[in-house]
Amino acid sequence: MDAVIAYFLSLQSVMLSTAIIAITYLTRVTVEHIWPSLAKQSDENSIEQTYASNAARWWNQVVLYLIPQWVGFAFCFLPSTLIFPETVSIFRDRMIYSIVIAWLSQTIYKIFKKTLSPGTGT
Repeated sequence: MDAVIAYFLSLQSVMLSTAIIAITYLTRVTVEHIWPSLAKQSDENSIEQTYASNAARWWNQVVLYLIPQWVGFAFCFLPSTLIFPETVSIFRDRMIYSIVIAWLSQTIYKIFKKTLSPGTGT
């Protein structure tokens, strides 16, 4: 169990997680800048007030949750010891490791965002 925790708290995991969060954020900002109708309109309970269209609802409820996993999957094609521990050298292991790190980074980002949102007003 300690070895697993050491993998997820290693420098490589933190670097991979940070890269996934940054690329996901840049992708979201870029797409919502190109197509402003995809951005969430408000945080009301009614779906009609929250999303301008079905595409916006699809973007916010499905695609935004999949982007980190896609980015994590893309990173598994880079056999680098800078972002993967030495024991994660086979493609299959890199794929599983990067997708798990992507899921964890997405979860941690959401926790921090929900925690900090009431205090910052965003």
